[in-house]
Amino acid sequence: MSFELDKLEAQRLLQIAQQYEQLNDVYHAVKLYKKAIRTAPAWSKPYYYLSLIYRARKEWKPIFHYSQKTVECNSENLKAWWNLGLAATVLQRWEVAREAWEKLGHKTSAAAKLMPIQIAHRGFKEIVWTRQIDVVRVRIESIPHPFSRRRYGEIIMHDRTSIGKLVVQQKRVDIYKEVQALERSFFDTYSVLLHTDKASDIDLLDKLCLEAELGFDNWTNSNEVHINSARKAKAEYYSKNFFKQIEDEQTYHVIGIAAKRRREVLEVLETWRIITLANYSQLERH
Repeated sequence: MSFELDKLEAQRLLQIAQQYEQLNDVYHAVKLYKKAIRTAPAWSKPYYYLSLIYRARKEWKPIFHYSQKTVECNSENLKAWWNLGLAATVLQRWEVAREAWEKLGHKTSAAAKLMPIQIAHRGFKEIVWTRQIDVVRVRIESIPHPFSRRRYGEIIMHDRTSIGKLVVQQKRVDIYKEVQALERSFFDTYSVLLHTDKASDIDLLDKLCLEAELGFDNWTNSNEVHINSARKAKAEYYSKNFFKQIEDEQTYHVIGIAAKRRREVLEVLETWRIITLANYSQLERH
């Protein structure tokens, strides 16, 4: 009987906490959620709502704690398992992450397929191609625009929630959104202007960069993303030139190259120039 009374009181506290949260008074909401937990510690809902508050702030240690408490009290809360998996990934608690993904039916050894991910920094949004590492971790395979503060080879995390579609070779592919950067890259970003109108010349530089273990990206037709937040339907994105305006796009190509040292870029470009008899200019490190 005491448990039922405690739960009724905890429900009352939770309702008041939700009212404070709706008023954007997070401070008092958190205090009341914690008071509800002390009143009925075996009830899962206050733990879950606290985890959501910290999820919005990307405070991963409290997300981990309160999500774990939630599933201990209610193992059927799949959203709590998901948040626990994300937090465990950021905190490198791999056993807990595996337990969460297995509970949700996801394979931890996912196929290393390419996935488009939207990255964002100070209002600038861009779609980059990434290589899947596991359920939520990917490694950036494109060379992001310097404005994005992301680099080739970085490991980032997404939450598997589709935010739109990318049309690639007449196929619609789900786009996911970056949630957290996990591991920085040692590669620097360079740009260069190639004076050529031959697709074979571009393909050759791509091949030379691959052989030299450098990143390569043709920035001439990159994906610029401007999302209308008021749009209810899921957006679809198409290629659009955004890096530079070039007088004659048939003659010049803007190329991104990722390397750890400038001399590696110069070696590849000189080899390319000798083979193609074409020129390059405006090599710049960002």
